[in-house]
Amino acid sequence: MHSPQLVSFAAGNGPKPSIAYDMEEMFDSTCYERQFLPRVRRLGVGASDLRLTELDFTGVYLDGVHCQRTTRGNLKAEEALRTVVKETMAEKHKMKQRPSVMEVVSDLSAIKEKLNKSKVNESEDDDDVVERLRLDALFYTVQTVETVSSKTAQKVAVKTEVKTTLCLNRW
Repeated sequence: MHSPQLVSFAAGNGPKPSIAYDMEEMFDSTCYERQFLPRVRRLGVGASDLRLTELDFTGVYLDGVHCQRTTRGNLKAEEALRTVVKETMAEKHKMKQRPSVMEVVSDLSAIKEKLNKSKVNESEDDDDVVERLRLDALFYTVQTVETVSSKTAQKVAVKTEVKTTLCLNRW
């Protein structure tokens, strides 16, 4: 998150680094576009050369457990939809546009057409029931970040208490 290349990309000043692709894979597309990237963008304001020097976990709590029964066919359909939305967003990024997830979803005809092309649903997938487990974990951390102020050119260390919720999905 403190990578100079990632901060530069989030601010629209550089190409998409490989770490951005990794982060995009880790997060749900809505979370990546509406929460993660704006937070990284704010990190780069007024500072250069961010370095996370210390990360202390002060608490980790299980905040929620959700279990859902669904079919393998439904899971494949969800994955196909996620893939199509990511491809659509990647196309818009290539055209130098910064689309929001809502803009991409509003173009339903193109998404529907791409979904129909990628539709591979076997009959046994509708009979195969799986359980999806989602754990919500709450992390309390203390982060120490060193940076050089762009205004004063002095080295500054900032210690911040951070509360983060992660949703871990497995099926």
